[in-house]
Amino acid sequence: MKKNQTVNLIGTVTLVTLFAKLLGIVRESLQARAFGTQAAADLYTTANNATIYLFTTVAYALCVAAVPILTPRLRRDRQEGFAAASNLISVTVLLGALVSGVWIAATFTPWMDTMWDGTAQETAQLAGYMRIMALTLPVILLTYLLVALFQSLEHFILQGSMSIPYNLALIAFLALFAGRLGVGGYVAAVALAWLLQLAMTFPYAHRERYRYRPTLNLRADYVGSFLKTALVTVLTTSIFLFCYLQDSAMTASLEGSPVSAFYYADKLFTPLTTTLIYSISTVLFPKFSHQYASGGKEAYLGYIWNVLRTTLVLVLPVSALLAAFGTPIVQVLFQGGNFGADSTAATGAIFTIYALSMAGFCALDLLSKAYYTMERTLEPLLVNAGILGCNWVLNRLLGPRWGGAGLAAATAVSITLGGAVMACLLLGRVKGLRLGPLGKSPPCGRGSVRRHRPCPHGAGGQCAAGGEVRGPGRGGHGGVRAGAGMSAPGGPAAVSQEEKEAQRITEVFSWTEKLPPGGTARWIWSSVWPSARCSSSIAAPATLPTTAWGPTAGWPPPSTAASAAGRCRPSCCAAAR
Repeated sequence: MKKNQTVNLIGTVTLVTLFAKLLGIVRESLQARAFGTQAAADLYTTANNATIYLFTTVAYALCVAAVPILTPRLRRDRQEGFAAASNLISVTVLLGALVSGVWIAATFTPWMDTMWDGTAQETAQLAGYMRIMALTLPVILLTYLLVALFQSLEHFILQGSMSIPYNLALIAFLALFAGRLGVGGYVAAVALAWLLQLAMTFPYAHRERYRYRPTLNLRADYVGSFLKTALVTVLTTSIFLFCYLQDSAMTASLEGSPVSAFYYADKLFTPLTTTLIYSISTVLFPKFSHQYASGGKEAYLGYIWNVLRTTLVLVLPVSALLAAFGTPIVQVLFQGGNFGADSTAATGAIFTIYALSMAGFCALDLLSKAYYTMERTLEPLLVNAGILGCNWVLNRLLGPRWGGAGLAAATAVSITLGGAVMACLLLGRVKGLRLGPLGKSPPCGRGSVRRHRPCPHGAGGQCAAGGEVRGPGRGGHGGVRAGAGMSAPGGPAAVSQEEKEAQRITEVFSWTEKLPPGGTARWIWSSVWPSARCSSSIAAPATLPTTAWGPTAGWPPPSTAASAAGRCRPSCCAAAR
């Protein structure tokens, strides 16, 4: 995939996902106005958390586990890939049907009394809601396995767009029938609307000429790996969900802290957080494997750090903004009808504190995928298990004292600490890497830019061991390499894989070019441009470059290539440091 196609694809996925998430927020807003945070809404929230919310978490983990199994088989032989997809669909849908039956049977047991501390009539209503929602499990699993198949065929937009008709249908229900049919009718509508998400996969199946052929081969070499990876991924990709479930479960025992306040805070926080992070990781995650295979471990970790800190540069200001205006945002979106000022205050306080965990959420998602690329799942598993344990302890310390706000603070602290711990485990021992502040340079190791000294042969050119050639630090955008991945000065300007990948990230975050000159702009620019790294003699430009060079222009910029070719000789570059 060409670099301009990568950037365009990330932008398209982001826009489609953002539109779907905005529809979801509109749906939640109408739901809040229709049902508020009264007991009936709490019953729906509890039933949804124990069924559909949990089912979609498991289904997404199965989707992540299926992609690396299907992709190589589809590239070798499409029919082999289709056969593997059909087998995985058969296995998961069959297991889903069994689990759905067990879930429905459990609603007839005394277990229901432990889920709800209310009247017998309310407990019976909760059991009825859960039975209806449990029927969606096979449909949800089938939908996400088809998403995995078509992602393996590079249809990345499907995952972001499939919820659009689902949200539109529920918005129509809430606008027209919520007052007449109530919460019970809405539960049935939510279950039926999942068929619309499944229907979104049909055009892709027709385009790729995929036909499901029933087959069940539990002895296939990939089935065991698929289930094992999915089991680990359930925890590592859904850590915020499990913390939220811990919070909402404990809040039922706290006076004056309604469960629905956590529900609406989560429904607002999750889409805002995941839209950017998941859009980037959906497209770049397949590239992690190529970078790891081609650049070596140290260069790969430098690349991961560059991706992480550039994303954090975007996430941290958004986190601060949402935390500062959390309650007004909730008031504008949700307040009205049965959702009064008290509901706004409770939900706004929880959402404000949740917003402070965005950086940790971002680090956990990206670094977990970095571990998956190296086929290491133990570290993410242990870190996320530690997060759950920490959240459980802090809930019991902070919840009785500060109510819902204390439970939310426990989650924010646990997730942030977890992201920092995982960063230290993965990147802390890499030579030359400094984890703080964000503006520090990534590792100067194999495959990355090394320190260099002034070239004696020309005005400001820089030379480094291994044949690396640099132009002047301020006039020519930094410099270019000539050695690993580049011809000698004066030859054609080839580019190393690391620089190509870094340029793609630079293009994705090209908004930095619009920042005013100064320290902040230079810091952000140096964090996304590899040529400004690992150098004591080359700094970021005094002003950000105004010349348009992007997906359609050459790399390196002409002025940089010219300065490098005209100011260094190979004999200079033979000197070591």
